[in-house]
Amino acid sequence: MNEEGEQIREQEQEHHTKFGGVTFILMLIVALLFDGIQILVQLIPVAGQILGSAIGLIAFMTFFLWFAMKGMRFLTAGRIIAMTGTLFVEVIPLASALPV
Repeated sequence: MNEEGEQIREQEQEHHTKFGGVTFILMLIVALLFDGIQILVQLIPVAGQILGSAIGLIAFMTFFLWFAMKGMRFLTAGRIIAMTGTLFVEVIPLASALPV
């Protein structure tokens, strides 16, 4: 039993690895690029609102996949609550361009 518990702890630690400095910088750059593109697209009167929402969805899917590939759970209870709050901001025109 004790050996099994140690193996489970080792597996959990493998899944809770932190990002390296390079990965963190790349994620930050990608997030800033998505936000910058979204801000520019939001300046287009009507189509910008639709395109901005599409860019936000693509950004979400990108980071969801990126976190999953790194073995991190993206949808925990705390993150779901935070994303629900973010969803309300995303539906407000021009406010969706803000980095949240």
